[in-house]
Amino acid sequence: MHHTTWEMEKKMNGSRGLSEKFLQQLESGLMHPVLERVRNDTTLNFQIRDDYINLYYRGGNLSRISRNPQGEFSVAFDSNYFKGIAAIKPNLPKALTSPQHVAEWLDALPMLKQGMDLWFAKHPRDEKEIQQRIARINNIGKVAKGTDYFICDFEYQSKEGRFDLVGVRWPSKGSIRKRNRGLTLSFVEVKYADSALKGKAGIVAHLADIKKFSCIQSNLTGLADEMKTVFNQKRRLGLIDNQKDIESFDLSQVELMFILANHDPESKILSQIIGKQKMIGRQKVEVTFATANFMGYGLYLEGIFSLADFMKKYPKRI
Repeated sequence: MHHTTWEMEKKMNGSRGLSEKFLQQLESGLMHPVLERVRNDTTLNFQIRDDYINLYYRGGNLSRISRNPQGEFSVAFDSNYFKGIAAIKPNLPKALTSPQHVAEWLDALPMLKQGMDLWFAKHPRDEKEIQQRIARINNIGKVAKGTDYFICDFEYQSKEGRFDLVGVRWPSKGSIRKRNRGLTLSFVEVKYADSALKGKAGIVAHLADIKKFSCIQSNLTGLADEMKTVFNQKRRLGLIDNQKDIESFDLSQVELMFILANHDPESKILSQIIGKQKMIGRQKVEVTFATANFMGYGLYLEGIFSLADFMKKYPKRI
């Protein structure tokens, strides 16, 4: 899949979370119009990084908003989206030092989106679009309070690999939803069409990555701290629809969930891969497969199956 240069420059280290001053600027300061736009524009996906934010559109990185040590904000947009398409990138201020600068940038969002739309027509991002939709529906969508997962992070990069989504399994049943301790971390991998099931970013590769990652206890404790911070800050900003913050995770076992979008039942690839049950580690990692509750992207426990149950329930589709 084609990626722009800027999108591939991922930060390998660092801690997810915004400073208190950044949060205050989003809640009631210079950056508040940005937060309001995200709350009112369901095509935007707000992600918290190491004291900066990324706004995604259709799974692509629409902008990065940073704050320097002097408290000044700047915004960056990947000009590569405008290469080879019939659209011209608007000339926008890189520094956001006044309400007028913020307004100019927000007013230009439709033009920036158009550039990305035209670029995506030539370089489809189906998998990333589905990831973004999953995050929105389970975090803030109409059914969010009824689903059994929240998505904390989008495109999490580590030394052991990159994970599409990092979420929390938090069953919506009243008595369980009231408990905010000992929750389960869930790594979610989205695979679009059968060509994505194998190779360097396929199912076997993800299993190897999660095994390496979870074998290092400091990775899990560090990630848990980050996801607790990210979840609670998003909830504070009105970007996760839940009544409680997260207090803690139970790291004795994590989940690796595969979401297989548009798998062709006539293809042999999936059966050949998951038929090798010995590749599944059963100690620290619980491997599951998600299915839709009829059609949709809400993650309900009734539609999440272990490998054995998945193979037993859908032999003709696998």
